[in-house]
Amino acid sequence: MSNKHLRRVLAEKEDQNLDIPKSESESEEIEKPKKSAVNKYALLSLSNEESDQEASELPNLDKGENLTDIQTKASKKRKNKKKKDKKQDQVEDDDAILEAAAKEALEHEAYTVEETTPELLLKVDPRNLLAENELKRLLGKNFGRPESKRLEKSHRTVTGKIVKIKPNWPPLKHTGLHMVLEKEEIVEGYGNLKWYRFKHNSDYQLMQQLFWMHLRELDHETILNSLLAENPYHLDSLLVLAEVTRVQEDVQVSRDAVERGLFACENAFHTSFQLLSQNYLLDYTWRENRAFYLLLLRHLQHMIQRRTFFTAFQVAKVIFLNDPINDPLAMALVIDSLALKAKEFTWLIEFYNFYQEKKNFRWLPNFLYSVALAHYFLWKENGEKIHQDSAQAALKAALIQFPFVLGNLLDRMSIQPDSKVDNNYYLNSLAINRETDGLKLLIDIYWKHTEEIWRQNDVLTWLETTTHTILPELEKSKKDVGEFAKNRQKRFVGMPQNVVRHAIVFDIRPSTESDSIVDPAPPANSKCDYEEVQLSETTIPISSTASNSTDSNTVLQFLRSILPDDAQESVDALFETYRERFPALVAQVFDQLRLGNNREDSSPLAEPLTTQHEQVEEHEPQQASTSQQGLSANNAATEGESSTGSEEKNKETENE
Repeated sequence: MSNKHLRRVLAEKEDQNLDIPKSESESEEIEKPKKSAVNKYALLSLSNEESDQEASELPNLDKGENLTDIQTKASKKRKNKKKKDKKQDQVEDDDAILEAAAKEALEHEAYTVEETTPELLLKVDPRNLLAENELKRLLGKNFGRPESKRLEKSHRTVTGKIVKIKPNWPPLKHTGLHMVLEKEEIVEGYGNLKWYRFKHNSDYQLMQQLFWMHLRELDHETILNSLLAENPYHLDSLLVLAEVTRVQEDVQVSRDAVERGLFACENAFHTSFQLLSQNYLLDYTWRENRAFYLLLLRHLQHMIQRRTFFTAFQVAKVIFLNDPINDPLAMALVIDSLALKAKEFTWLIEFYNFYQEKKNFRWLPNFLYSVALAHYFLWKENGEKIHQDSAQAALKAALIQFPFVLGNLLDRMSIQPDSKVDNNYYLNSLAINRETDGLKLLIDIYWKHTEEIWRQNDVLTWLETTTHTILPELEKSKKDVGEFAKNRQKRFVGMPQNVVRHAIVFDIRPSTESDSIVDPAPPANSKCDYEEVQLSETTIPISSTASNSTDSNTVLQFLRSILPDDAQESVDALFETYRERFPALVAQVFDQLRLGNNREDSSPLAEPLTTQHEQVEEHEPQQASTSQQGLSANNAATEGESSTGSEEKNKETENE
């Protein structure tokens, strides 16, 4: 066989070897879609409709379609199907999440309405006690943040439960404050209660005595310059600083003083004391506890001034938690308005429903009108007719029980009422004059806290339309209105001390007492570990024969306040001698000037002179007697001459 023929045979074999794998690969490619389709739906166990749909989408080679076109179409359909499946899965997941959230919200709402407890109503999150957090929610996360990271590191502060510690505050050392557990008791409706109180050590008690002395004299300058320099965490002095700077409109210094005092109190808490629990209470009758109460109330006022109403609302709950039984600062008169301003409408309704019988909230006019406003704002938010009807029913109950409030509110806003309202005996602006002084004070307090709410245009429109709707029903209920009027005359007699205290702190009722800043309207059963020392009382054991003890005590207290501790004993000894000897010495000098030394000296200072005269008389008795007679004669002569000379001078002056 020639070489040319051999090459041709080899070439044909090579072509045959190349054609065989190509046909096999093509057959495999044709069979792959069928196998993948069958295996895919067999494993997933899809429904008959989906399997029929997929079967219809399988490539049909009998029709003469190209294999590449079939593959591209199949891949596109798979991609589109995957996208649709992903979108459908996302929609299904979102729907499931929304349904779960709605179900959880409904369960939570049903729980809070049906099973309302004091723990749920008065629960406070410590993060909500900081006004900075509310301002960040209102103005953005960057509010108050330093521009650079270096400044941010240098401005890092430690956060307590109530306030943030500022780096410019003096170090907290030896404040003299601590807290003790006073008693435990079980009260029906409140459970197991633990009563705590602050205590002062000896140094703090001395500082407190000096504070009381300067406060009675209205010497605020000494309190701010001397006492605060000695103890920068003296609570009553910080209250005076906060009030003085508030009057001077230095809000930043006033706020800083209050926060510093709260920081000192928080560091003095007992290890077992829980501020945000309703079972751990502070008794306001203890004088040592009142500074903490008043600092919290001043802090609340600052939050209202900054218009951080939600934070102020949380602080009000904390004050109410400290003693919900007695409510010493009458937080029930302000917490309703704060809930409205913080848009906690549902909470206000639940709070009123829970305590209306337990604490007689149904006899407080502020709650009756605020609950009507809460229902109105809820109707305005969600448009549910049930809240509209509830708002009308609540306003009707308020007008039947306290009808005079309507005319008084319109009169304060200088709004001329309708003739039907103005001619009504119980609704006009003169009806409040027939009420007791205690009820008038409650209305003054309510107006102070809710003035800006009632001045809103939409609220006035709702009040007008709802009142016109209710008026015919009020005409039919005149008998009930008259009975409530008689009941008010019996119930609102006098003024409770907590209401007067609330009015003084919020500048609604002025007080002329010097200690109204640190102890407004003190309770009748006030208690304290130590008594306040008056200026007329004796501060150290001294002789009771002194006639000018008041003046000497004043000087003694002054010296003891400015001298160091080492000199206290010498000061006490000096005043002991002063009290015994000084009055007799003065009497002796005046006797010698007036009577010429005719009477005997009973002064202790005259004893050495008497002994010397006695020694002289032993040696020369006659001479002493004659000299004594001579002295008496000379004294008489001089007295006569002085008297005649004075008479002649008087005559000459009369002639001239």
